This record gives sequence, structure tokens and C-alpha cells, in this order.
Amino acid sequence: RLLPDAPDFARGFIGIAFRISPDDSEFESFYIRPTNAMTDDPVRRAHGCQYFSYPGYTFAYFREYGIDGYEAPMNCGLDKWIKLKAVIHDDTAAFYLNDSKTPVLTVSGMKHGADAKGSVGFFVDIGTEAFFKDLVITQEESK
Repeated sequence: RLLPDAPDFARGFIGIAFRISPDDSEFESFYIRPTNAMTDDPVRRAHGCQYFSYPGYTFAYFREYGIDGYEAPMNCGLDKWIKLKAVIHDDTAAFYLNDSKTPVLTVSGMKHGADAKGSVGFFVDIGTEAFFKDLVITQEESK
């Protein structure tokens, strides 16, 4: 949910960070923008969820260079529990919301590469209050 003193540009950014480097200098992330899902503005609706790779590949970078495939529309709103599932294999990730069988966003060629490893964390941005529960991480055995 948005905080009472959230700035006008706050969109309820909430998600996960993964492949976080030991010194926190690099990570990848997937997050949603619930207010974008609730608007009638087609441009904002198209930016409902986002993958980015810190430090070099932020949403501003993708937009500035017209790079598609890292954002998608999605359906969910503020003040609700949202289930998020991320399936990450090599350099591809599929992100699912609320038990959907179809990913809301699939990213091939994640920017940190197929062999990236690291910690997992939560992502919450300016003006957002978020609650998390029931985190489950399952790692497949290497073949």
C-alpha cells in the first residue's frame, strides 16, 4: 500500500531482488507497480511490472534506449496480498502472480548471465509500505 505521505510519483513498487552480490553492488530484481495496473492510462498500464539489473540496466536505461521485453502489464491492486513466484534458470526468469499458470513476464538473457548466483531479498521503493510472509526458496539440484 502507499504511505500517507507518499510522493506523487509513488506507484507501490514491491517485489524481490535476487542474485545479490556479496558486497551488494549488483543484483537483479522483479517488481510490480499496482497503481499502474489500476489506471486507465494505457502507457502506465503497459508498465505494470518490471525486471531490472542493477547497476547498469535500470528501467530508465531500458526506456531511454527503447529496449522492450523487460516490462509488461499486469492485474492487481493496492492493499491486497499478492502471490509472487519467480522461476529462474540460467539466464531466463519467468515471473507469476497470484497462482496464474502463465507468467506475467518472461525475461530471456538476464543481464548478470547464466552463471550468476547470490542472495535473495525483498524490494520496496519510495512511498510504499509492504508486508511479506511465507517466503519459500527451492533450489533444483545441478544436473
